Amino acid sequence: MSDRIYKAVIEYLKTRDNGWRFILGGQVYDRDTLIVKMEKDKEFREFVIEEVVKTAVELLVPNK
Repeated sequence: MSDRIYKAVIEYLKTRDNGWRFILGGQVYDRDTLIVKMEKDKEFREFVIEEVVKTAVELLVPNK
């Protein structure tokens, strides 16, 4: 499942324009730098996938 999420994230990133930024803590990644980091750093990739899943669940589950 995480491979499918990873591929979906990469495809999403590829559709962003060059000015797109991802900010994590004090680090700012542009689109291309983030794609390279996700390809090379398995721990970082898993972190991003986990955060994507958490965000999706938050959006889909109504607040009680």
